[in-house]
Amino acid sequence: MRRRKPLLALLIGCCLLTFAVTGYAATKAAYEEADQSWAAPALKAWLDLGWLQGYLDGTIKPEQPVTRAEMISLMNRAFELTDSAPLSFQDVTTNDWFYTDIAKAVEEGYISGEDGALKPEQFITREEAALMLASIVHLELPREKAPPFQDKDLILEANRGAIATLAEKGIIKGYPDGTFRPTEPVTRASAVVMIDTLLRSGIVNRTYSAPGTYGLESVVETAYGNVTLKAADITLRYMHIKGNLIIEGGSGDYHLIHVIVDGHTIIQGDGSPAVHLSNASLHEALVQTEEGAAMNVDGETAVGQLTADSPLTLNLSDEAVIKHLELNAKADVNGHGTIEHATLNDGAQWSTFETMPDLIDGPYNSAWIWTQ
Repeated sequence: MRRRKPLLALLIGCCLLTFAVTGYAATKAAYEEADQSWAAPALKAWLDLGWLQGYLDGTIKPEQPVTRAEMISLMNRAFELTDSAPLSFQDVTTNDWFYTDIAKAVEEGYISGEDGALKPEQFITREEAALMLASIVHLELPREKAPPFQDKDLILEANRGAIATLAEKGIIKGYPDGTFRPTEPVTRASAVVMIDTLLRSGIVNRTYSAPGTYGLESVVETAYGNVTLKAADITLRYMHIKGNLIIEGGSGDYHLIHVIVDGHTIIQGDGSPAVHLSNASLHEALVQTEEGAAMNVDGETAVGQLTADSPLTLNLSDEAVIKHLELNAKADVNGHGTIEHATLNDGAQWSTFETMPDLIDGPYNSAWIWTQ
């Protein structure tokens, strides 16, 4: 699977929040401090993941307010964002530790400035944080929806839909007195809990357990995390899956129409499923079913790596492209699409190809049949 590697924010003085690179070991003081916080489970989990690093003295100060830039950095790390956009904010320069993180947030589309300024070092409010959370997962934000808080009139009208939706889904909560307190700053503990709750919600990881069509008609919907198909006869359309797509519903048809999968597409379980790809893009696909599988690749579909550990019938339209086909079981490949590279390992002997791959290698590179 392609892994996105976040950059390390620079340490600027003893007051700035920074984040860990892979391999960071949180201090004993950080864990002790996290254990005493109301947000202990989330804080300790984030320390384990290396998503949260403390101050220069090793502490994490859970009740310290966070700035807009620090909130953005936390969100980028949790959502593993890497793509960047050019910036033109008057208060963000290339020398700032947060420049790259803000460029990622702009590219993802969950922040915007006001009058040419972003105010990255200003403490973020609960209202602003909620809007970022709703925007990063592309929630519908109906303005007419009223938040369930006593002080809802203090929330900007444009942001009420975001806060109402997040509250309805249990991602943000109010205070015991029924208020939301939209202008209060977000603490480090609150920021971690809000993002962590969003990541663990069904908004990020999705499971479809009934036949049907999922996704919008023409607008691409982003699904963060993994999508699991537990039933047959499911159609996904216009969806960008940033995690893995796991197909485990058994025999039946699965249609992926204008679907992009950044992680693995794993076809597993009992039966012999048929997966139909139309104008789709899969980074890496793996077939490992009990009885084999069929894959029909139509339109301008591209697959980076396709590995078959169980028998596979592969039908390629003329425009379909598979960069690398690795066979560990017998395959029958039909059609005139492009296979740039095929590797035939043990188990793939006497696989058939209607159109020759551009390159064939592996220990059984000569044990195949051309069926033109």
